[in-house]
Amino acid sequence: MAKPPSNRHPAPGPASVPAPVAPAQISWAARLLRAAAALQLAVTVLGVINISSGAFRTRLRGEMVALGIGENVESLVNGSIRFATVTAVLVGIVSVLMYAIIARFIMKGALWARLLGGILAIVSMYQASTMELPGGLVALGQILLGLAAIALCYVKPGSTYFREMQIHRLLLKRK
Repeated sequence: MAKPPSNRHPAPGPASVPAPVAPAQISWAARLLRAAAALQLAVTVLGVINISSGAFRTRLRGEMVALGIGENVESLVNGSIRFATVTAVLVGIVSVLMYAIIARFIMKGALWARLLGGILAIVSMYQASTMELPGGLVALGQILLGLAAIALCYVKPGSTYFREMQIHRLLLKRK
């Protein structure tokens, strides 16, 4: 005896639910974030050049003398410059990597990447406020690129893409 045909439809899965395609504006957002990463690299180099300059050393020494620090001012200045240089390089490396990772995951429609990108751009404003010319202008450019990229992710059709990707992931999990 033959089985009656089933009225059940297959559950949505990878074959029946195609992934949404990223709109051009999301591609532009990723490009802007990669450009911001390149500018972050330039900001880091300019920051290290500034830290190693004679003017920075003189200003730092003057501030320490004004604070009434005793006879080891030169060793404190040297240590402070080493610490500032290492910190600037590490922050620069981490920032460049974050911009690259965020750009990659924005292309994949990850909501967390969109949020983290906005936070990174805002936090970068602090770095710009501590920079002197011309590094401050480069940092300002970096911030503007980051903010423009994230803005593209929050306006249509970018915002629709992130919502569709979230729904797509939920459907894949149901399978």
